[in-house]
Amino acid sequence: MALQPQDDTEINTSPEHEPLLSPDENQHDDDGTYTNKSLQRTPLPRIQLSILLYLIFCQGAASHSIYPFENELLRRFANGDESKVAYYASVMASASQIPPYPSELNLSSIQDALRHFAGLISVLYLSRASDYLGRKPMLVLSITTMAISTFLLGISTTFWAVVASRCLYSLLNNVEATVKTSIGEITDETNRADAFAILSIPWTLGGSMGSLISGYLANPAQRFPRLFDGSFWYRLPYLLPCGANSFLCAVGLVVVCRWFQETLQCRGDSSQTGPSRVVPIRSLLTPRVILAAITDIAFCFFQTSFTALQPLFLGMPISDGGFGLSPVQIGSLLGAYGLIASVIHSFCLGPLVRKFGLRTVLTIACLSFIPMFLLVPLTNHFAKTWIATDSRDSHILMRMSLLSLYICFGLNGFGYACMSVYITSSAPNKRSLGSVNGITQVPALLSRLVGSSFATFVLGASIRNGWMGGYAGYLMLSLLACGCVGLMRRLPRDGWTQDV
Repeated sequence: MALQPQDDTEINTSPEHEPLLSPDENQHDDDGTYTNKSLQRTPLPRIQLSILLYLIFCQGAASHSIYPFENELLRRFANGDESKVAYYASVMASASQIPPYPSELNLSSIQDALRHFAGLISVLYLSRASDYLGRKPMLVLSITTMAISTFLLGISTTFWAVVASRCLYSLLNNVEATVKTSIGEITDETNRADAFAILSIPWTLGGSMGSLISGYLANPAQRFPRLFDGSFWYRLPYLLPCGANSFLCAVGLVVVCRWFQETLQCRGDSSQTGPSRVVPIRSLLTPRVILAAITDIAFCFFQTSFTALQPLFLGMPISDGGFGLSPVQIGSLLGAYGLIASVIHSFCLGPLVRKFGLRTVLTIACLSFIPMFLLVPLTNHFAKTWIATDSRDSHILMRMSLLSLYICFGLNGFGYACMSVYITSSAPNKRSLGSVNGITQVPALLSRLVGSSFATFVLGASIRNGWMGGYAGYLMLSLLACGCVGLMRRLPRDGWTQDV
């Protein structure tokens, strides 16, 4: 076990750009992998991190702002023509590859598909630009885009105007990748897992806040006629909620401009040599970056597969293989799970990584996919037995199975932050963090699209053809997840080392 030599001439004295750990706190293998043997954890930079977390909160609020009134919006565009409503709904379903049952679960519309495509073609370029221009300018661009696009959504009076506003949202919005890059620069191996684990809390709270604002303030002329009377508010019934969510983003813009400190040094200098230079795209495709990207693709595939299936099996009738929950029950279940899981991930991931190692935590997260997919048909079996026999034991087993299902779902939630840590450590230096995040995010986005389409297609085919009583899709995904576990074991125990 040899210590990696440190080049003092390349070390900057700024706290955000110090060596990842001092030589006596690191143990490095000869192949450049990192093994965490230190018990001392570097404190998190609270102000910088708090600003980044607020930006994730704004993104969650802006992205969820349309959902409470989405179906009503489509009906307005259809002018009461139910055939057009059905057409829009079918386009929504096909765009998200969700089978046409139950209808109330068609939450993704054509604008979502197009905005995801817009984000897909721009994320690499925006991430690469942040390596040259700096993280702060890209955050300013992203938060400004979120504020403007959300406001434009509120004044949209045609279907394609909504599409344009949502495409703008993704085309110039690179908050997620830039925030991850900035976190990688202000943290080291001793506290990076803690920082990434916290990201789920502001996203959950932001999504809840955005949905709450939009649901409560939509149609103000009808809900609050004394305050918002007049044809203007009838013509633009969603301007008030979208304006409120846009205001949250505007606050984030002020905070970033006033208090956020640039985390990238020597920006704009592409002629540097040494470990702090910006590495060309082709040179970034090293074995460790490729391995990190492949494992992220596999993890995103299975996580998105379950996420796509979740609203289906929760809402489908028990006779069709689902749980037969109402929309209110589904919302309560997912809301409670999201809040509890976010808190657990934030407080437990860091200690678990320091005790057992990053690879072990990620492997357990992937292992949980195997029983998680199998617990869906098992829960449905107990539900069918309970309905048929009115057996108290079957009812208890059904609840225990459902609880076990979401325990597994919570376990694989640890993998999201673990993958972010691996991707960050795979970069050759901190100047190239933006490009590496962009490179890995493009195939991850494609994996999410494929995973959602594949999972819902297999489930639909299993139900239509009666394969294994409609359960064949879950068994197939569970078996495929075994390969994902083997892939994770190829990763180093605690990530790779980085040049400064």
